[in-house]
Amino acid sequence: MRAKQSRTVRTHSPLALPCRVPKQDMDPCLILIKPRVSKKRNSRVSKWDTNLVREPLRKPVKEEEDAQARNLDLFFEQVLKAVGIDPAAHLPGWWQGSSARRHVQHWRQNTGLTDADLLQIAADSRSQHPAPPDGPKALDRAFERAVRSKAQTPTRRPRGRSKKTPPVVTRDIPAMYADWVNSDKHLPSSAVTNVMRDQMLARGLVTPQRLRDRGHHMKHDHKLHRPHHGRPKRVMPVQQALEWAFRVEKAQLELPPREDHEERYEARGYGMEYVLLRQAALGCKVDGGRYKMGHHTHPDAEVIAATVAMLPDALGGKRMALRLTELARAGATPDWMPGAVPRCIPAETKRNRYGDHATTVVVGTERVLSRGKWRTVDVRACPVLWRPHQQQIDAARKGYEDWWQALGWIRDGVIEGRMLRELEVVEGMPKLRPWFVS
Repeated sequence: MRAKQSRTVRTHSPLALPCRVPKQDMDPCLILIKPRVSKKRNSRVSKWDTNLVREPLRKPVKEEEDAQARNLDLFFEQVLKAVGIDPAAHLPGWWQGSSARRHVQHWRQNTGLTDADLLQIAADSRSQHPAPPDGPKALDRAFERAVRSKAQTPTRRPRGRSKKTPPVVTRDIPAMYADWVNSDKHLPSSAVTNVMRDQMLARGLVTPQRLRDRGHHMKHDHKLHRPHHGRPKRVMPVQQALEWAFRVEKAQLELPPREDHEERYEARGYGMEYVLLRQAALGCKVDGGRYKMGHHTHPDAEVIAATVAMLPDALGGKRMALRLTELARAGATPDWMPGAVPRCIPAETKRNRYGDHATTVVVGTERVLSRGKWRTVDVRACPVLWRPHQQQIDAARKGYEDWWQALGWIRDGVIEGRMLRELEVVEGMPKLRPWFVS
C-alpha cells in the first residue's frame, strides 16, 4: 500500500510553523509555490535555510548614502554663504538643481583641496568680484589657479645631505643690447629705446658714432641736433631714408629728359584760356589726381628723389635709379643669392615605379670581348648642368656691389648738399660683401 503524499505548508501568520499535512486535506490558498531551480535536488544552494551566500542588506547602504547627501547639502550651504548668497532665499538659476551640487562635489573629489581651502578660495574670490557668481562654474578658474600654485610650491626636503643649489644667473640687459648693436646683425628701428641707449652710453658699452651708424637716434631725444624751429631731426641711414621717401611719402622719380627729346617730340600743351573754357563747360574743377592722397609729399622726400634721379652714368644712370626706387618701395635689398653653391645635376630625368633616374644618351660605341666573342656595345653618358651656374652667382653679387656703390653716392650727395630740413642722413651703410662669412 502506497504512503500518502504530503507537502510542506507555509502560512502568512508569523506564528505558523511548517508541518506535514496530507495532500487531500491541504488548502490550496496556503500552498507556497517555490521557484523551479535548475539544480540538483540535494544541492546546498537550493536549500534556503542552509545557503550561506546571502544578498547584501540595503538598509546600511541607504543610511550611508543619506549621510553623504546630508554632508554635501551642508557643504553646499557653506559655499553659498562664502560667496554671499543666502541659502534660505531664492537661489539664482545656475545654483539650483542637482547639477550645481554635482559640480560642487566634483571640486571635493578632483581638486585635491580640503573643504576649508575650497571655502577660503570661494570667499577670497569676492575681493576681485564683489557681485556673487552666477553659478558654481564661475569659481573653476580660481580653483585651477590654487591647484597650480599648490603643485608649484616646493615641498620640504628631507633632512640629510643638502644638494648645492645652482647660482642664480642675472642677465645683463644693457650688455646684451650692446653686443647686438656692435654686431652686424639686423637691428630694427624700435629695438633700442632712449633709456637703454643712455644706459649703454653711460657704461661705455657702445659709442655714439656706432649708434649713429646704426641709425638709432630717437627722434624725441633732446640731445640731437635741432633745426631752427626747435623740432629734432629724424636720423636714419641712407637705405632707410630711401624707403621712407619712396615707400612712405610716395615720392616720384622724375628722370631728366633725353637730349634729343625736344627735337623728336614737340611739347604739345594747352593755354590757360582753353583750360578755363573747358572747366566752365563742365561746370566744376577737376581734381588733378595726386599720386599721394591726403597730403602733399614731404620736401625732404622730394630732395632725396631728385638726388636719385641725378645718378651718373658711371654708376648705372637711369637704370640704376629705377632699380633703387623699386627696391626702396618694396623695402628690400638686391638678391645676392645667399648660400648659393653650383651643383651638378642631370640635364633630364625620367620616373618609373622605382623612382627618378637620370636620362642617358649614346655618345659612341666600343668593341668588347664577351664570352669569347667580340661584341659592339653602346657607350652611354648622362648630360649634366650646373645650377645655379657660377656666372649667375657672380652676376647677382656684382649687381649688389653696384647697388651699394650707388647707395654710397646718394648718401654723400645728400650729406654734402645739406638741403634736408627735418631729416639727417648718417654714414651707416649695409654690408659691402655679406657673402663673406667672417
